[in-house]
Amino acid sequence: MWPVVHEPSHAPRYPLVRRTIKHREIHVVPRNLEKRARAITRRVNELVLPLLADGVHGYRPQHSIHTAIDHIERLSGARIAFDLKSFFASIDKQRLKRQVDRLDPTLWREVDPFLGRQGLRTGPNFSPMLSNLYLHELDHRFGWVRYCDNIMIVADEPERVFARARRHLADIGLECHEVTFDPETFLGQRLKGGAWSRIDVGVGVSHPDTE
Repeated sequence: MWPVVHEPSHAPRYPLVRRTIKHREIHVVPRNLEKRARAITRRVNELVLPLLADGVHGYRPQHSIHTAIDHIERLSGARIAFDLKSFFASIDKQRLKRQVDRLDPTLWREVDPFLGRQGLRTGPNFSPMLSNLYLHELDHRFGWVRYCDNIMIVADEPERVFARARRHLADIGLECHEVTFDPETFLGQRLKGGAWSRIDVGVGVSHPDTE
């Protein structure tokens, strides 16, 4: 038997089943709530998908790691890559609620019982698309390539872009986190051109060959 997680809160919470898969703990929607969760997922997708920036490749139909790599390779400039530390758990629910309310004022009361007291749970199928909603304004502002919580900035002066992006991310409760990349790779895939180096902001920077 898997333990059932009960999270005390002023708002009612659905008990989700906690499981560990490949050393990661996830919350699974129980069978009696699956139909409700699927209906919410359809509605969230209808509302959020049209808002997404071109550079968003995670949790999106017809997009993948491979489309993210292709997108990066079509861009010219130097590169900085980083990820977002504890992304789902760090999402500010009040900010997310305001974003959801702007799209559909009735939707949050359906979504909220599936969420934890803080951040997003990983189990409900609509959580990934809500995470895209949380970042969609910054996705448009910075024009980066993002796959889930992994981000690549490609620009003539990526350090300047990263410095601005880090401040904006901090404003919404998200922390940029160092990722150790193999040379010329992103998300485990080899990139054309460039060689990784270290800089003091704690991320990889790549300067593509210009010859």
